Amino acid sequence: MICISEIDLAAIDIYTYIHIYIYMMAVKRSCSVLLLSRE
Repeated sequence: MICISEIDLAAIDIYTYIHIYIYMMAVKRSCSVLLLSRE
């Protein structure tokens, strides 16, 4: 049986949020690079 405390869940939530944020920033950057290269 695995016990996960609320603190662990909060840490996982923040960790996931940071990864999603970094991923979205990377996507935005690559999109802007593609738009600039088209012009």
